[in-house]
Amino acid sequence: MSRAADAILEELRGSRPGEPGEFTLDPRRAKEQLGRFLLTDPTAYVLLFVRAAVRRGCRRIDFDFGRRRLELTFDGPGFPPPELERLYEAPFDRALDRECPGLRELALGIAVAARRSFGVVVTSADAEGRGARLEVLPGGDLRVEPVQGAPPGTRVEITGRGDGQEGTRSRDGRRAEERLVRERCRFARVDVRIGGRSISGRLSAAKDAVGVVPLPAPGLEGEAGFLPTERTGGSVFLVFDEVIVEDLSPFPDAECGFSAVVWAGTRRGDADGPLLDASESRVVQNGFYREALSAAGSALGRLRSRPNLAACRWRIDQRAREELQAFRRATRLRRALCNVVALFIAYYVLIIVAAYFSIYVALSLMLTEGGLTIAFFAATIAALVLGKATHTACLVRSLERQFDRRYPAGTPLRTRMESPELKQDLEQARPGRLEWSSG
Repeated sequence: MSRAADAILEELRGSRPGEPGEFTLDPRRAKEQLGRFLLTDPTAYVLLFVRAAVRRGCRRIDFDFGRRRLELTFDGPGFPPPELERLYEAPFDRALDRECPGLRELALGIAVAARRSFGVVVTSADAEGRGARLEVLPGGDLRVEPVQGAPPGTRVEITGRGDGQEGTRSRDGRRAEERLVRERCRFARVDVRIGGRSISGRLSAAKDAVGVVPLPAPGLEGEAGFLPTERTGGSVFLVFDEVIVEDLSPFPDAECGFSAVVWAGTRRGDADGPLLDASESRVVQNGFYREALSAAGSALGRLRSRPNLAACRWRIDQRAREELQAFRRATRLRRALCNVVALFIAYYVLIIVAAYFSIYVALSLMLTEGGLTIAFFAATIAALVLGKATHTACLVRSLERQFDRRYPAGTPLRTRMESPELKQDLEQARPGRLEWSSG
């Protein structure tokens, strides 16, 4: 063992007597060490809670996102009081991690959330309602209390703005944590729900997936196929504890949104098995890593047959036409109201009435008939200018953001939508100029 590792273990060593060949941990020193743990993306703490739930044996995870509140609940065996009291020891004690699955990931998630100035409360109970309530106090200390009659399963409540900043939501109205869950848990084999709607499923169950086949590697669980909504160049997703931890692009010449999903499961510890590095955000490039990429490459070779590519291109074209028509219908009423009512009539009437009362009544003795005519036309021009500006801000840019979010640039589906054959449909679905009709 290195001197650095010996120093860390010595710093963490507690005063309680241990079994021969073992040592005890001082919870306070473990908390201090855990407080130094950082993630590449600070909002990824929510994925650690997902991994804790999966390792705990859950079958369903429910998320509820609010402006200053995040709540997730999952079924499966709860965390009893003795386990929660040793929460901060789990990341440093492999034996405790094996005995209490999910406790390590729960500890890491709580440590990051507490570091971001969030309030954290965990309530966990067994099937009979007996369990514990854990609350993170200021400074990171824990308070664990027994509970009776709590709903079975585990509930994690995160409150506060985080780091004292207000910007918890993006332009699409979603918290960064919600967008991360939607993106990184979409291939989870457990049922992940946001607001009661399931957002997870296997690649073979994804909408418009074409030619999905199992990966041709014994002992490796995964699927590969074409997915029009994925980026051009292909993707290989490495899923660890039902969370995507790596999104690779090893095949830049892949067609039609080739996608391969490899589920690493919950195995850990083997030199050639799936392993994460110290940041908990990257897969170690060991035997498992190389085997996964090799299997994905073999699957791509099998899928490149003429029937598969033809079926995929046909499906991309059909989906692009359907989506453009649906997007046009969904925005038709909004465009009509915005263009005709809200922009033209409201601004015109507002400015004319304002001009009448402010210019004609107050300054009628100072203006000639020609001056009033000039004022009338000036108000009309001002109304049109403001209408155009509001049209751009409230309709065009809003629809562009919505369109970009639903159909990301660089995907085969978006590329087909922007082709010359569908240019007219695209302009009608995403207007870029001022129109005085519903189109």
